[in-house]
Amino acid sequence: MVLPRRVAGHWAADRRRSGGRPVGDTGGHCYAWWATGRVAFAIGALLIMANWPWTLFGIQPTNKALMATDVANAGADTRALLLKWNKLHAVRTVLGGLAVAAFLIALSPA
Repeated sequence: MVLPRRVAGHWAADRRRSGGRPVGDTGGHCYAWWATGRVAFAIGALLIMANWPWTLFGIQPTNKALMATDVANAGADTRALLLKWNKLHAVRTVLGGLAVAAFLIALSPA
């Protein structure tokens, strides 16, 4: 089993490096919906945009708690936060997968 201190240290360094990458170009997807009339583009854009409030209100409190954790004192509470973070990010993964499916449907021949 990986020690919580080691995982927490790696997690915090990775979060700092990521710098909050943009989620996606929803404007382009909305334009594709407008230009083609395919509702699947709008659905995909909405699924991508759903990641933003989920990240701000669902994931950010856990991120802040993990960032405030002193790696030297990481323990069972830190491990529980990391497991919670994984579950919260699973929602983002599902939203992204559904968006990809919507875009593939939108791009399929009519």
